Amino acid sequence: IERRNLYKLVLDATYRDKVKEDDLSQTCWKALSTLDAEPRNIACIETVRFDFGLNREEPLSNVNFFTKSDPDHPFFLRKEEEPRVLPEDLMERKIRVYCKSTDKACRENIKVCLIPWYADQYEAKTLIHPAPRNMAPPTTPVSDQKEKKYKPDPPEHNPAKRNLMLELEDQPSTSEQHQDRVTMSLEQTTLKKLRTEDQWGYPVPESTKDRTTNAQEELLKRCFDVVVDMARNTWREIARHLQFSEADIDSTEIEKLKDCTECTRAVLSQWTTRWGKRATVQWLMDALEAAKRVDVMERVSEIANEFKR
Repeated sequence: IERRNLYKLVLDATYRDKVKEDDLSQTCWKALSTLDAEPRNIACIETVRFDFGLNREEPLSNVNFFTKSDPDHPFFLRKEEEPRVLPEDLMERKIRVYCKSTDKACRENIKVCLIPWYADQYEAKTLIHPAPRNMAPPTTPVSDQKEKKYKPDPPEHNPAKRNLMLELEDQPSTSEQHQDRVTMSLEQTTLKKLRTEDQWGYPVPESTKDRTTNAQEELLKRCFDVVVDMARNTWREIARHLQFSEADIDSTEIEKLKDCTECTRAVLSQWTTRWGKRATVQWLMDALEAAKRVDVMERVSEIANEFKR
């Protein structure tokens, strides 16, 4: 502990209550058996449970409430009167995989082994949530990770570029040097056009693309203001449905000093940064509905409909 050589968390997943802990752990160890080293020497697996001290029993069922007008007569809250901060499942079960080594390459190797295992378990409805974004396999080895540069397809695999090159061959040229300059200029124009078509699915003018992006950002900003104002007390549950792990949520809470308003803004900002164009209003509405904030979801829907008009 003094040297900070602590185990590093690689996986944190929630599994269903009917799943046996030993069976789930054994399948996880089997997935790690493809590692070069002995799995138990470099990895650690544990299953934990979280509840309110009463297993599945509702904690507020044993709490007496009083009113100012009648302070001598206690009463219990009805189901619909309970606060929304309580989770739907009062006992949460998690499986966690740690890496005993501080080497980043070792953690990545463990993560790569767990990716197909996670997908199989989620498909079998053993795990509740789909694989988070950080479970995606690395595109390059850890030691050689660099920014991936755009490499255009060769002419024989790109119809647009192939037709352009054929047209270019028929054009007259006064000199070989002039021909090279024309070829380079046309290739750059074609590549810019192809990038736009690949990204949007059809040719989109630059001005139209900018207007669409600005409109989407403005709509999300207005929706975020509503969520921060009306649903900041349930920001943790909303973050879970926006694919944030418990480690990410705890880190945000510590960083923002448990300020619900700042935590909500930070989660929404990180969500748009992580997912880009896939961070849509519809996804936000689904997360609000899953977090039982239908009132906020309806308000966001109204803003989206007004924005379309």
